[in-house]
Amino acid sequence: MRADCDNVNLNKKLAADFRGDVFGAGMKGFFYRCENVGADTNEYWFTISSADQGQIDQLCDPTTVYPIVRDVQRDTYWVDEPFACTSRIGPA
Repeated sequence: MRADCDNVNLNKKLAADFRGDVFGAGMKGFFYRCENVGADTNEYWFTISSADQGQIDQLCDPTTVYPIVRDVQRDTYWVDEPFACTSRIGPA
């Protein structure tokens, strides 16, 4: 997981279809900071956008369950923990 952190901190990362397996199409994520907080845990800072308010509500809901995903490039399995949404801004 350290390699993913290094990549985010160096290059930033745009997820054009952020967790489409959970939220469906249309959610975008821009990852701009990562900290490796343990041998098997990274903490990310990012901005998420969607035209669908329901997707944002689901993302910020601490009871949303995220399935395990396999990262083929790094031969690693990972799972997202509940997201801590610190601010939400909607269109005017």
